[in-house]
Amino acid sequence: MSASAAPARRALVTDERVQKLTLSEKASLLYVASVPFDGMDVGGRSLPFVVGAVYLTVSILGRVVRGGRRGKRDLPIGRIVPMFLFTVYCTASYFWSLAPDLTIARVTTLFVLLLTSWFLSQDLSRISRAVPFAFIFGSLPVALLVLAAPASLDNRRTANGNANDVALMLLLGVACSLWVSLSCSGKMRIFGLATMPILVIGTVATGSRTAVLGGAAMLLTVTVRFAWKHQWQRVVILLALVALGAWFLPHLPAAMIPDRLSSIEVVLQGGSLSNRTYIWDAILERGFDLTGIGAGASPAYLGEAMGSQVVAHNVFLGVLLDTGLLGVMLFLAILLKAGIHGRLSPYRELLSFMFPVLIASSMALSLEARRSLWFVITLALVMRPREKTETEDS
Repeated sequence: MSASAAPARRALVTDERVQKLTLSEKASLLYVASVPFDGMDVGGRSLPFVVGAVYLTVSILGRVVRGGRRGKRDLPIGRIVPMFLFTVYCTASYFWSLAPDLTIARVTTLFVLLLTSWFLSQDLSRISRAVPFAFIFGSLPVALLVLAAPASLDNRRTANGNANDVALMLLLGVACSLWVSLSCSGKMRIFGLATMPILVIGTVATGSRTAVLGGAAMLLTVTVRFAWKHQWQRVVILLALVALGAWFLPHLPAAMIPDRLSSIEVVLQGGSLSNRTYIWDAILERGFDLTGIGAGASPAYLGEAMGSQVVAHNVFLGVLLDTGLLGVMLFLAILLKAGIHGRLSPYRELLSFMFPVLIASSMALSLEARRSLWFVITLALVMRPREKTETEDS
């Protein structure tokens, strides 16, 4: 290996003593880059589903080939126990489900996400520097597809997917770009600053009011965190970027800024929150029980209660309706586990940018079986690299 290639490879791995990415680590980065495409159909399947299948195949075969000679590098089973129990409980809910076909679809998704999280929680441990860049590279074409898409009647744009889901992925890309801009230097910082406007404009073009609130939550949380740690230079840079963005956005073409974004205050004060409160009232009127109506069956219940098959538009109410109090407790255990281990994760600082986005979005979107939520939880469960790490032939 040439001397010039060594720094480039060290930039991708956290443990600088290891300069060679394994095949499964390369596949994991490819999967991370595909995550922003979640919800966008490609031949009947989403791109992350296809790439995830390839990643899991590579990762499983790699571990089979290594066999006993790398037995010390075990998968962190203990960290995914709450996720496993929640998935198993959702599977059991098939037997009392209001809509068994919807439950089967939900359980299939959860098992895929569980298995992917299990392997990612190991494969992403040494490459924490590369992961934000991979996510940004995946977010950029999504943003460009949004901007190139024709506007709908209310001037919203999306890229072959639900506008709110696409906006959330782009906002997580903004979080990665902002983290790179504030935490890196040189060419990496320039890259973060150059990609951020494209991702921000793409997010705005979706017309997602939830994304605006999620972005505000992220900026407020990060600013307070930096101030708490007396990182005043980063506070100044962050506020300067916010001021620049506030000056720049009004100068965008009117076609790129949906009118609905100017009605956020009216919607918040109006009471119905774009009719979401009617959905939440229908869920609360059913009352609480231990088992729920079956994982993923909420559209069937809401179709009977409201005459329209919609989702809960709230993660916690959706889990409560689907799986009851037992499911809620298991789901909260997942979040608690992520919060505890996130403090020791190599992605700890990046998570402080991402978690506020998801917390705010969870109040208005159904994310309990979406890759956006499970991917960020997985980053919190990633273990720091061990002191001695072997490499495999790639």
